[in-house]
Amino acid sequence: MKRVIDLRLTRVPDLPLEADRLRPDSLAQAGLDELYALPLLYGNQTVAAGEFLRGEIQETEEGASGVTLILRGDFKRVKRLGQGMQSGELIIEGPCGFHTGAEMGGGRITIRGDAGDWLGAHMTGGVIRVEGNAGHWVGASYRGKTQGMRGGAVIIHGNAGRMTGTKMRGGLIVVRGDCLEFPGYDMNAGTILIAGRSGRHIGSGMVRGTIIVRDGHSLLPTFYHNCAYKPSFWPLLRSYIEAQGLVLDGWGADCFFDRYSGEALTGCKGEVLLCHTA
Repeated sequence: MKRVIDLRLTRVPDLPLEADRLRPDSLAQAGLDELYALPLLYGNQTVAAGEFLRGEIQETEEGASGVTLILRGDFKRVKRLGQGMQSGELIIEGPCGFHTGAEMGGGRITIRGDAGDWLGAHMTGGVIRVEGNAGHWVGASYRGKTQGMRGGAVIIHGNAGRMTGTKMRGGLIVVRGDCLEFPGYDMNAGTILIAGRSGRHIGSGMVRGTIIVRDGHSLLPTFYHNCAYKPSFWPLLRSYIEAQGLVLDGWGADCFFDRYSGEALTGCKGEVLLCHTA
């Protein structure tokens, strides 16, 4: 049976609202009264979710089974949406705040607007798709932690901020637009693709992993050119990205790449692939 929970934001919060309880997997059996009674942190107080949300629940035998949670409105001041979710689908019809999809282990999040900082921080699985722009520290580790994103995929149709993929340990981040400074900082594994302009210090401190760019103007001198080639994995990666609804204009299946290894200060086991025919 398919369950659709459709909620709208009745008023924009004046203070940050912590909404980590709004997850499709944790609401699989909840009724509206139970949902409205969910305690959420609002500033330094606890409020019921019903003070900000109203909606309906529909159940049908048609289509695939599972839970879909739809949130409609301006959620820029609402933090931790979908945090820790393991299954189901979360659709946000509008912008959302910090930590959306953080520590996510499965399921799918679609954001039809912009996303705040720390999108997908520490996620281990699932897919996050942003139709707008994303903030800083996408898929990154929180301060004091040694590992960031370890699995899953973040697909961003717009731009991304600074420190994207900091201490990333696995998974995939794709940015169709531009990305600010320090993408892949201290990266240890995984893949980052930036289709637009890349900020300064690409892959600074990276130990392993792959960063794919079309703009290598700010590549550090601690990266060394190895060869020019056509990676065997590229057609598969491109097909997967397109299957997630993102078409990379100019990035054909037969793209040619310059490979740079680095960085030298950490053993040269990472790589930056510069697409010079895109």
